[in-house]
Amino acid sequence: MTGDSFISLIFGLQTWGLVLAIICLNEPRLGRFIKLTAARIYKVYANYSPIEYLSDDCLTPVSLRCLKRVAKKTLVLDMDETLITAWIQRQGDHRHSPPNVPHDFKFGISTAICKGDVYVYKRPHVDRFLNNVSRWYNLVVFTCGTEDYASPILDFLDKGRGILDKRFYRQHTIDVGGLRAKYISLCSPDMANILLLDNSSIACSFNAGNCIPISSYRIGQKDEALLELLPFLDALRFTRDVRSVLGKCTRFDCLTTLLESVAK
Repeated sequence: MTGDSFISLIFGLQTWGLVLAIICLNEPRLGRFIKLTAARIYKVYANYSPIEYLSDDCLTPVSLRCLKRVAKKTLVLDMDETLITAWIQRQGDHRHSPPNVPHDFKFGISTAICKGDVYVYKRPHVDRFLNNVSRWYNLVVFTCGTEDYASPILDFLDKGRGILDKRFYRQHTIDVGGLRAKYISLCSPDMANILLLDNSSIACSFNAGNCIPISSYRIGQKDEALLELLPFLDALRFTRDVRSVLGKCTRFDCLTTLLESVAK
């Protein structure tokens, strides 16, 4: 491509961009359509990854014998900003519009606290993640959300497979100095064989030695955090005590700091 051709191409793209911008300003509905179309294309890109993980357990006879010698473990999953992120359009609120990203699920909610529509956005690769870990672990969901809010979302993620049937909601949390504590010992008393996956450092603080922190999912961003955890979770199921590994991975001192600030 010659220099003149390249300049002509850039000029042409800028011209089309200017024309589209003018159309969007004068026709809001067309502008929203263009934004949503672009968002759909981006969503395909955000959910694509060259990383693949085996869908079947191709274990050697030695690995199978090792796995039989340890108890099957329980993986406790947080919901909001770990598996999904939700956006709520409150009834009568016309000042705010849903994000310009196609939602995966929508439902209405009507409680004493909130009335409106809930737009649910799945974290990229969450379906693949759940397919794998449901074969390796007993799954439990523990969310600080209310049952009216969380149940439809978990039903949507479960897709009738029965892998997310065991659920704990806000009413199962415990108030500790004004903080909603999720104690995973409520899900299983066997602390050697239970672990929590959560984006909240506070939730992890209450379960130090049994937790895996994960970054919060923001709507529309490219994210491979769940995919990257699969090899680690695959290996962790072979341990006799998850605390022997997780206790060395992370330290959470924020709980002490928070409780001291509350006490003051």
